[in-house]
Amino acid sequence: MSSHFNAEEFVLNQADQCVKCGLCLSQCPTYNATFNENESPRGRISLIQAVISKQLPADNKLLQHLDQCLLCQRCERICPSGVQYGRLMDTARQLLKPEIPTPRFKKMGLGLLTNSKRLNSLGTVLRIYRKSRLGTLLKYTPFLRNSKLMELTQFIPSATTYTKLKSYYSAQGNPRGEILLFSGCMGQNADSQTLLNSIKLVTQLGYAVRLPEQQVCCGALHQHSGEAEQAMQLAQKNLQAFDTDKAVAIIYTSSGCGAQLKNYIYLNWPHDDQQRQAQRFVDKIMDISEFLAGTDWEDRLQFTELNKTVVIHQPCSQRNALRLPNYASELLGRIPGLNIINLADNIPCCGAAGDYMLKYPEQAKTLRSNLLETIQSHPVDIITTTNVGCSLFLSAGIQDTPVQLLNPVSLLAQQLVQQLDSELTSTIAS
Repeated sequence: MSSHFNAEEFVLNQADQCVKCGLCLSQCPTYNATFNENESPRGRISLIQAVISKQLPADNKLLQHLDQCLLCQRCERICPSGVQYGRLMDTARQLLKPEIPTPRFKKMGLGLLTNSKRLNSLGTVLRIYRKSRLGTLLKYTPFLRNSKLMELTQFIPSATTYTKLKSYYSAQGNPRGEILLFSGCMGQNADSQTLLNSIKLVTQLGYAVRLPEQQVCCGALHQHSGEAEQAMQLAQKNLQAFDTDKAVAIIYTSSGCGAQLKNYIYLNWPHDDQQRQAQRFVDKIMDISEFLAGTDWEDRLQFTELNKTVVIHQPCSQRNALRLPNYASELLGRIPGLNIINLADNIPCCGAAGDYMLKYPEQAKTLRSNLLETIQSHPVDIITTTNVGCSLFLSAGIQDTPVQLLNPVSLLAQQLVQQLDSELTSTIAS
């Protein structure tokens, strides 16, 4: 993006591209839940045009219509005019930031994501809480039972899923190069098993794996909250942490992070060398499933039979933002005996949508219930998803069922014939 980027001009140009045809209406989860034009993509674009042009005041009612957008980008995929709706909304929120006071709880959360030491300390506390089963006691405490606190505890990962990862893992067999792994701010504490299983598969394919120690949060929640400056600061730190020249690829395991990492080329970099650095970074970024699907396995990976049914959930960030093919279906098809069910392409958002599940829990749970009802209309044993936020939110919706939920790479690793190398076995359930 040019250093002469003008946010207001970009928003108005994109908004003018919208011909208000209405094809987006059937795609929008919030419109279909309310049938309120202000809760549709074209309605929100009209509101943005009006407030930027000073025809409407940026009052709380208008701002809430914008805030309640899930940013699922389903509308963007089918827009005949090519409106970049996701970037339009992010930039509009940036422009309207002075009118939108950030709640204290959210400000603390965004700050926490940028401080790895505090985030890791919180992760340790939450694992102790989960392991102690204190939650069972609190669930039956009258004044806490229906509190916001108990709502949040649903999303705490199991203590048994935590693994302390090292910064480097050697390739198995004949080496083929080095991979850099983006773990993200939540990966180590909320999804370390997916990271570990990715390392397991990649190293057995002959690639060494390095986790750059200076990497930080991808900045997605900051970007979507209008905190453009913070998002750029995080992006700059990541560009400095990853040496793109020596790596075969940079892989990520959560599609929500991947969508933001790919977005680095669209940030308002002040210097051309930073723009070129962002381009080199983005050129190397790949989803773990994309990397595995595009790699020659030779005879390095073989899988045991699994006579179960798996439903593949594709997050909005994968289908609509990244627009990746369904690599999970291709990869899981290599497991003998596995019955694979792919959901229809028009399945709406699960309701997680970054911090949407925390800001609008009732709307989010309705979307989740609708999705799980569709999924469980099949005799399902396993659900796979490629985004950590979707995983945490969906897991909370099936916690009283025998259904297993995990990343596709974890299911592959679970069925891998070869055993985990001793270098990967330093599991800590603390």
